[in-house]
Amino acid sequence: AAFVVDDIIQMIPVAIGERVIDLQLIVETDLDSSTGVVLDVGDGDDPDRYIDGATVGQAGGFAALGSGIVTAAAAVALNKKYAAADTIDVKIATAASGTPAASGTIRLRAFIVAAN
Repeated sequence: AAFVVDDIIQMIPVAIGERVIDLQLIVETDLDSSTGVVLDVGDGDDPDRYIDGATVGQAGGFAALGSGIVTAAAAVALNKKYAAADTIDVKIATAASGTPAASGTIRLRAFIVAAN
C-alpha cells in the first residue's frame, strides 16, 4: 500500500541514556511519479527533531542531520539525551502527489553514543 500523510516508519531503536550524534536519510529511488513526497525524521516526542521537510523521496537522494532546522530551540533538541527507550522514525509529512512507486528503499543511518 502507498504511504499516506502522517504514516510513521519506526526505524532505529534508541536506549535510555543515549544521544544521536549524526544521522543520514537515504532514499535510493523516486517514491512517486511526481514531486510530492516530503519526509521528516524524529522520534516519539518530536517527529521532525532531526530532519524537517526532506524532499529526497521525490527523486532519490540524501538528507543529513539538521536538514531544514534553523532555530536555536531546534538546535538544542538535537542534543537530546533519551530518558526513556524510543525509536528514530521516518514520518511521511506529505504523501505522493502522483502515482506512488511500486517499490522503493528508504534507509536511515544513525550514529548513537551512550551519554554520561
